[in-house]
Amino acid sequence: MQKITRIKYRSDIQILRALAVIAVILFHIDKSIFKYGYIGVDIFFVISGFVISNLIYSKLSKNEFRLKEFIFMRFKRIIPALVSYLLFVQIVLFFNVDHQNVIQNTKTSLYSILLLANVHISQYMEYFTVDSSKNLVINLWSLSVEEQFYIIFPLIAVLLRKIR
Repeated sequence: MQKITRIKYRSDIQILRALAVIAVILFHIDKSIFKYGYIGVDIFFVISGFVISNLIYSKLSKNEFRLKEFIFMRFKRIIPALVSYLLFVQIVLFFNVDHQNVIQNTKTSLYSILLLANVHISQYMEYFTVDSSKNLVINLWSLSVEEQFYIIFPLIAVLLRKIR
């Protein structure tokens, strides 16, 4: 197998990340400011896929990749911030929205902890509707997609390596 070098830091990737985040923020502040700002999420997905793929393949090429360690590191990076955010949102919801919205947001929060918010949200809400603005955790669909990728892609990469 060809040796793949891990990319340490690339300023062009950091600039793209920043532009993607700014686009999404502007979109969420006011959709008329940056109508297609949601494309920033797509850009962020591509960047994450590139960076994580490079990490996995560089470690695989040196026989240093450990699936448990990789998944643990991803969860260690994401879950504490996610839980903190969800606790904060629950407090805000309790004081600011009606009972029905509290229930729906709480369900979505629980699914997001299981990394399935995207599946849950797709069952009851369109992302670009007026109702979606009342859901303070609707944006967690993208985190669920990313985490699902972090679980499935390494499994496929390891399997393909063993097949070769």
